[in-house]
Amino acid sequence: PKDVVVGDILHLYLGDRVPADLRIIHTKDLKLENSSLTGESKPVAAVVNAASDNPLEARNIAFSSSLVMQGSGFGVVIRTANDTMIGTIATLAAGSGVVEESLLQKEIHRFVNIIAMFALASALTLFVIGMARGVSFLTCFVNGFIVVLVANIPEGLAATVTSCLAVVAKRMSAKNVLVKRIDIIESLGACSVIASDKTGTLTQNIMTVENLFYGGQIFNVHAGGTSVILDSILERATATMAKQGSYTARRRTSQELSRSLSPGQTFTISSFKSLISGSSSALNWEMFSCHAKLLTIAGVNNQAAYEEKDGERQIVRGDATDAGLLRYSDAVYPVLLARQSFATKFEIPFNSTNKYAVVVVSCAGARDHLVFMKGAPERVIARCDKYAHERGERPMNDMYTEMFEDSYHRFGVCGERVIGFAFARVPARESYDGVDPDTFLNGVKFTFVGLISLVDPPRPGVAEAITNCRAAGIKVAMVTGDHPLTAEAIARKIGIITQPTSHELAELTGTDPTKHWRAPECAAVVVTGAEAENFTTSDWDIIVRKKEIVFARTSPQMKLKFVENLRRVGEIVAVTGDGVNDSPALKAAHIGIAMGSPSSSDVAREAADIVLLDDNFASIEAAVE
Repeated sequence: PKDVVVGDILHLYLGDRVPADLRIIHTKDLKLENSSLTGESKPVAAVVNAASDNPLEARNIAFSSSLVMQGSGFGVVIRTANDTMIGTIATLAAGSGVVEESLLQKEIHRFVNIIAMFALASALTLFVIGMARGVSFLTCFVNGFIVVLVANIPEGLAATVTSCLAVVAKRMSAKNVLVKRIDIIESLGACSVIASDKTGTLTQNIMTVENLFYGGQIFNVHAGGTSVILDSILERATATMAKQGSYTARRRTSQELSRSLSPGQTFTISSFKSLISGSSSALNWEMFSCHAKLLTIAGVNNQAAYEEKDGERQIVRGDATDAGLLRYSDAVYPVLLARQSFATKFEIPFNSTNKYAVVVVSCAGARDHLVFMKGAPERVIARCDKYAHERGERPMNDMYTEMFEDSYHRFGVCGERVIGFAFARVPARESYDGVDPDTFLNGVKFTFVGLISLVDPPRPGVAEAITNCRAAGIKVAMVTGDHPLTAEAIARKIGIITQPTSHELAELTGTDPTKHWRAPECAAVVVTGAEAENFTTSDWDIIVRKKEIVFARTSPQMKLKFVENLRRVGEIVAVTGDGVNDSPALKAAHIGIAMGSPSSSDVAREAADIVLLDDNFASIEAAVE
């Protein structure tokens, strides 16, 4: 890296650590992990043309310290050393880390100054009275001045305060709050604003299925559905698989299996009865209900997998989306059963160009092979000329397309990640060796099955903690790099936003949409980092005084500005963060709070005053209390 200079062309391979900021000029399915910079561990697909004016979202720049997770590519060096993005953030952190007294230190110094002035005044008064009464100078000076002055100095104050704070710090550690600076405890108690990160702090950082769309209807996983699979049938199936040594038998109650179907909907597993009897000739894809088809595709066309660890089944590979789909599908019926029934023959992995993943599977007793597709809904439905219905397959029509678009939009507005699913039939082959993935699907028409939306759900207890903070007069603001819709949806779920936002009020009152935060009687605001770049001092004054604030798509510079402007108006600010990009704001705040998980950055923990051992926002509320 020390030999790299601006203008060099570097070739990036899988596993490489990017040595400088690069402008991508060629990519072959290149994906980069920028967690050291952004705090988000999900790999980002690199492109040649800029996708945004914001460098962190442009995707045509490979940042220094990023890790190549997939593919390869070429890039031109545009910045090195301290001029790189991570170098700029490190400089910001160093510049914002002005050593200043904590609130407790200021109060102690103020108290000591008052005592010192009182002691000096008392000593001078007694000295003057003694001299006026004719007492010798030496006696007045020693007994009337020195003794009184020393007697009024609180020599045990430092030890007393330190002991009390140490006791409090020990109590806080029992609540998963590790205090690095005990003098910061008083500041935490006086905190008036908490600017919290979203992912992993307010949410669980685990993608979970939220809604399903199939057969022209939407089903919510929390709707309180009825029984899904008969226990007796499932127990017989799992017992048979256990005898074969291919499945870990485990009892599932109907309560554990019930997940989100509306009353009256039943998951069809009649096609799996052949596995119970030991015969596979009767397996028939046509007998599957829409829900069964949707979950089968989600479970089979999936890179995630379980493994036994310390007596527990854990997902050991696969990205967050695949893991969420596997957890949901496997909760309804054993995915391993489906994977063994539909053996994979050929696979086209997901890439940023096609935006879909495909597997070709065999089905016992069927002449054709099935093609299972999942991916971006608009890309998947574009390849479909039919849609799955409980009574078979029907030609795609305007009514179904409208229902699809409405569902897709509703899920997206709620900040959910939406995946589309489809299947097709192709003639069976003995081997798929030499098949070109780019041309294999040419002319293949799919049947659209449905949509599954996933969301990173709030942590248990967070909503209650935010309510308690509100009751105590502490304002909670969300500062995240996520999309504004996602941020607002989570903020509403946990109670950070409870009122109409400035965007909604701007439409009703006719306020300039580019200045929506100026809408009259607006108490809630959702702003982006791009908007904040053009804020004037008066704009910042309006924003920081709002009761409910969400900052989305923020850069490290904007997060730092937000904290500085909160301090400027007299707020006592606590900031949470776990990435290198959070370190400037952590150092600039009165109380910097870092995460203690292994995925958290060491730089963030070093810049912080407090570390949350469980990464839970509710622990902050407990510590303040």
